[in-house]
Amino acid sequence: MTDGTMGKFELDALESRSLLSAAPVSLAPGLVMDTGAVIQPLAMMVHPLVVTLAKIAGNYGGTVAVTGVHSRPVKVTLKQAANGTLSGTLTSPQDASIKVKITGKVTSKTAFTFKLSNGSHAGGAIAGSGTGTVKGKTLSITMTFVQGGQSGPGKLTLKLV
Repeated sequence: MTDGTMGKFELDALESRSLLSAAPVSLAPGLVMDTGAVIQPLAMMVHPLVVTLAKIAGNYGGTVAVTGVHSRPVKVTLKQAANGTLSGTLTSPQDASIKVKITGKVTSKTAFTFKLSNGSHAGGAIAGSGTGTVKGKTLSITMTFVQGGQSGPGKLTLKLV
């Protein structure tokens, strides 16, 4: 209708549109339906796409391999907040002096960031950062490790225990 009123058919057509419908909706302020009710335009709300995050909280066992330096067994405990934020600790059953804080963020169903900090060890402070992938119950993290003023590439491979 062109007289500022909207018939029931036109209103029903707007209500049955899908979320991704290409037809634009344009309501002038205070449109009147032929029943006499006034339609006030509503603010459009855009919902972000929902991203499913991997759930990787748990206790892991595995190895840390620092290229050209050493490979040693590690235990990792990870906690995960609803928004994907990670926290936890890395220890080694081979060396009780190793205790490293873990932070990070799960970014998708298969990926996350990973950071080691405030690590204590008889050989010097331990830190590092990298990115990881999730495949089943296995986490693979490619990192740059820093210890005692030296840095180098390495890999952390963990399996849920």
